[in-house]
Amino acid sequence: MQNGFHNEVLKATKWSVMAEIAAKLAAPIVNIILARLLVPDEFGIVASITIITSFADIFTDAGFQKFIVQHEFEDVDSLNKYSDVAFTANAVLSVLIFSIVFCFRRSLAAAVQCAEAYNGLVVAALSILCTSFSSISIARFRKNLNFKPIFYIRIGSSLVPLLVTVPLAFAFKNYWALVIGSVCQQLFIAVMAVAFSTYKPRLRLNMKMFSDMVFFSLWNLMETLSIWFAGQANIFIVANVLNSYYLGLYKTGMATINSYLSIITASISPVLFSALSRAQNDTETYRNTFYKFQKIMSMLVLPLGVGIFLYRDLAVLLLLGSQWGEIADFMGLWALISAFTITFSNTACEVYRSMGKPKISFVLQMIYLIIYIPVVYWSARAGFRVLCYAGCFVRLFPVLLDFITLSVFFGISFRSLLKNTYTQIIAVAVMAAVGVLCQHAENAIAWQFFSILICAATYVIALLLFPDTRRELRSAKDLIRHKERIGVKRKGEK
Repeated sequence: MQNGFHNEVLKATKWSVMAEIAAKLAAPIVNIILARLLVPDEFGIVASITIITSFADIFTDAGFQKFIVQHEFEDVDSLNKYSDVAFTANAVLSVLIFSIVFCFRRSLAAAVQCAEAYNGLVVAALSILCTSFSSISIARFRKNLNFKPIFYIRIGSSLVPLLVTVPLAFAFKNYWALVIGSVCQQLFIAVMAVAFSTYKPRLRLNMKMFSDMVFFSLWNLMETLSIWFAGQANIFIVANVLNSYYLGLYKTGMATINSYLSIITASISPVLFSALSRAQNDTETYRNTFYKFQKIMSMLVLPLGVGIFLYRDLAVLLLLGSQWGEIADFMGLWALISAFTITFSNTACEVYRSMGKPKISFVLQMIYLIIYIPVVYWSARAGFRVLCYAGCFVRLFPVLLDFITLSVFFGISFRSLLKNTYTQIIAVAVMAAVGVLCQHAENAIAWQFFSILICAATYVIALLLFPDTRRELRSAKDLIRHKERIGVKRKGEK
């Protein structure tokens, strides 16, 4: 990896990680308050509404954001023109989709089992318009590995639920607080994205540019649709087979875990995609970048997932309250399985996209859906508890598919993936053993908190016992010192 590119990636990763950590600081407070103010049924209604709005969001972006990030443009003028066309297409599509939602709001709400919330669906759909204004500006930040503006946008948007959603929850005690808060958050992101960007979007029509983007983005769009189906099919099934109470439990359990794991994934994945896209023509740099990011990802998500699994009862008590204790096992298992899917499947997906082969990801998602949908459907009919276990374990199937695909099409073997992560796996296994022993020693809450610190220390010590981990940390430390020396020198030159 060339030194300049390495510096850019490190800087982008720093700002992206800081953005996600800052954005999630308010999340625990918001979740703790909302889980105690609203009953699971209200969360279930919002989960049903989200099925439609998240589906509509796919088309308002139409994959153009990935085109802007990945495509190599001749010059800045060409980039600006394509960005204008992409913005115009997004705006037109968002207005069209919002109109469809408005006109068929009763039928759509009934289709997702929340017929009484059709007006809430219309208000929630306003976020579709906001997304169309922000997506291209954010894509340009990512293309340039400029994550500093995203850091400030994420900080500001993280305060919206605290300032808007929570007061409304106190006032309304229903799903309207979540709907209005979500729209306000998307509006804030749209305004700030345009304000921070030197690029100011304009309406521009050019059929050649539009067709170029559509042709490039078609498989990206299909891949995104397949991922949406994989993520929302279970919500739709639970809404129809069970009821809003269990849907609220199921969705809230997943969303709570995902919100914490996304601190890592949402900060690293965009940088990984941008960095791999930049290095796609340099095999050595590409693979080094991939292995480095996968190592970082596994080093962070594996102990977090295993830790939540070990202390699942405490996690539910702190994050949601005692009335949500029914989903403690589900949340713990979801966190554990997610840690492995993020380490191996999520990073693999960035390889497919960055190499301009989203068709592979789409095919893999369709194979997964053939297995996933019947499993979720029949397990939901068998009962909520069966659904929780089956819905978690079936998510390991894509990991196997990705192992095979990376080896066959990209020359990234299972052995190399295991070699890249075995130190983290061993360290987290040692941590888990210590955690189990600590839990058998005492059940008091104070001891549980102290034992979490013991587990964390055990994991760090176990990692440092491996020479390759110490070497990676020294490399990062030396690079940071090098950047600091460069910064001091430049400041002196001024």
